[in-house]
Amino acid sequence: MKAHDEVFEPKRRCFMGRTLQPANALRYPQQTQKAAFTLLELLVTVAIISVLAGLMLPVLNRTREQGRRIACINSFRQFGQAWLLYAADHNEHVPPNNGGFPLPPELQT
Repeated sequence: MKAHDEVFEPKRRCFMGRTLQPANALRYPQQTQKAAFTLLELLVTVAIISVLAGLMLPVLNRTREQGRRIACINSFRQFGQAWLLYAADHNEHVPPNNGGFPLPPELQT
């Protein structure tokens, strides 16, 4: 008669020098201690991320300013095209530039 431990312990097989685990070992793995980060590792990681962010902020600000310049130039280009299209449709006359105020009587036609 076998001892109590031998009855319930599944046999391990060897294959090419490796010990094979029984099938139920995959379903119920042994509890192992989880690897955790130390406080020093976390602080170093935060420091590296903050340095990289500090290097990226000036680049992002420069890019944002270039975007504003491009938008402004595009607005001027569209305004010029609209001005030329208006002139082409109205016998080469452009609308008066009076800044939104009525023209003086001597300039009205």
